[in-house]
This record gives sequence, structure tokens and C-alpha cells, in this order.
Amino acid sequence: MFGEGIGVRESLRLYFTLKMGDIEKYSSFKEMNELIDKKVEDYINRRSEIKIQEDTKVLDHIFNDVREAFKRSEEMDFFERRAYITPYLKTFFDKIKELYKDPECYLEYKDYLEILFELAHQGTEYPYLDEIEHETLENEPAKTLDSIVQQTRKAVCYNKHSKRGWIFHRECINCQKYLNEIFEDDDRIKNKPIDTYQDCKIPQFPHSINVVDIEGKKYIIDPTFVQFCDLRDTPDIVGVPGAVGAVPGQYLMETSGKREFLQHLIKYGFFEATEENLKMYFDAFVLANRDGEYYSKHPNASKTETEYNADDYIKMLMGKKTLDFGIEIKSDKSHQIESD
Repeated sequence: MFGEGIGVRESLRLYFTLKMGDIEKYSSFKEMNELIDKKVEDYINRRSEIKIQEDTKVLDHIFNDVREAFKRSEEMDFFERRAYITPYLKTFFDKIKELYKDPECYLEYKDYLEILFELAHQGTEYPYLDEIEHETLENEPAKTLDSIVQQTRKAVCYNKHSKRGWIFHRECINCQKYLNEIFEDDDRIKNKPIDTYQDCKIPQFPHSINVVDIEGKKYIIDPTFVQFCDLRDTPDIVGVPGAVGAVPGQYLMETSGKREFLQHLIKYGFFEATEENLKMYFDAFVLANRDGEYYSKHPNASKTETEYNADDYIKMLMGKKTLDFGIEIKSDKSHQIESD
């Protein structure tokens, strides 16, 4: 795939041109072009055109199997489809780890990862979508929150032109704004809007949620978490140079207890902030941010749960504690793999 149609050198040149940024930073086109040419030559000297072409051919062959697996499984139930696709994704991710050791090589296989996002949104896209429209809960205060979340989802996320009726991707900030307006007029509910990037210092998969207190109970409202539950990757992606972990929802699919929590979260769009629930929810975001380099430095670290507990996450929400996500947060969001 890399170099397809225009050749390796031109593909590299295009990539580095886009990475150069604003031309005003350079004294002339000539200076910018000379820098681009140097980057291209330096990269080819490290990798060689032949090696790039050989590795691309190998990866193309394996990725074709992945593409066909997605196509064959379009009509499957979500979890049946996940089980079917996972071995193909593992083979693909393992081959990337074998062929490419340097994170800079990310440019050679990033297009495959972008296509995976597109494939994941064809056929069965998310789990538990058919449960989002449900009878309102009967017991307070959950009944009140359930009604508010259903109202919010219908106002913000419902789209009659979507084949599934719902669009959750990138809608978390709009849901939060809608919820804030509702809570401003409700004296029963204390509301704290949270930006996970700004307030919790979570580097990747930025998200907007609400922490509320109603009748002495605390809840986290997240009507759009389902957007982090597609099949673009699995935890097998950890170790791919230049990539972090899988999308957060993947870390809530491995045990029956986590699946039950995930089902509740997607169906209702909120959960009570018990110690167990807080740990499952925020563990998913921490694990999603930890890459292969983190586990190389921490060989005994678990890949299914973190060292943090509910108290750590409460302090994080209050801005009193910064956790170790394995990668550093930066001053802008340009580095983020998926911005909500």
C-alpha cells in the first residue's frame, strides 16, 4: 500500500511535506524543499527502497485477509464478529511488530490503521445498540438520570439519516453542553463537567463527561462511550511502534463482569460511581493510553487492569493527582490518535 501509484520516494516526499507545516516558517520554497529532500534521503538510507517495498508487499497480503474477514462478518452479532476478527487482527499487528521496530516507520503502515477504522464502521458497528431505546428505570434517582440521558441522546445523537439511527462519534462535548443546561435548572443535582484531557490529564482518547450528585449518590454520565467500542483494533495492537493501546471499550469486553458493566453503560449512558465501577471505567482509559514502550519499562504491569484504585481516580477527577498513563500529555491535541 505504501508508495502505491506514485512510488516510495514520492510517497515519502508527500508525507514529509505535510509534516513540514506552515511554509512561512521557512525563508523560501527552496529551503523547504531542500529540507524535505534531506528527510526523504535520510529515511531511505535507514530503510532502503527495496526493504520498504518488500515489507509493504508482505503487509498488503496479510491486510487483505483482514479486509476479507471484516467483509465476511458484516452480518454477525458484535461479539461473534469480534471473536472472528480478532485472530486476523492479531496476525496483522504481530507482523507490523516484526517488520517495523522504529516508531518513525509508522508512516509506512498508518494508512492500514486508518482503513481499519473505516472497516470497523461497516456492518455490525457497536455492541448493545439495540438496548439504547428502553423503558425508563423505575427507581429514583436513577429514573431521573435515565430520563435526562434519553432526552439528551435523542436531542444530540439521534440522526434519521444514519442507517443505525444514532451518531455518537465526536458528540460527547455536545451532550455535555446539553446536560449542563438541564442541570443548571435543576436544584436537586450538583453537576461537575469533566474534560478528561484538560482536567484528568489523560493524553489519548479525549472525552467529555459529567460527574453529578443527586440525593447523596454520585454518578458519572457518559452518553457516548459506545464510540470507543468499535473493532478498529484489539489489545493486540499494544507494541505496534507509534501506536498506543486499543480503544477504551475493548478493555471492558474480556470478563463477564466488565461486559455487564459495559452493557449497562451503553444502554443507560451513566453509572453509579461505586469503587468497582470507577476502577473498571477509568482503568479502560489508562490501559488504552499505555503503549509497548510502557510495558517494556514495566514488564510486570498487567495489561488487563491497572495499579490504581477508586480513590486514585477520585483524586484525578478533583485535579489532585496525575496518574501515569505511560505517555506524556502535550500542550495541544495534534498528537492524539482519536479526538472526540
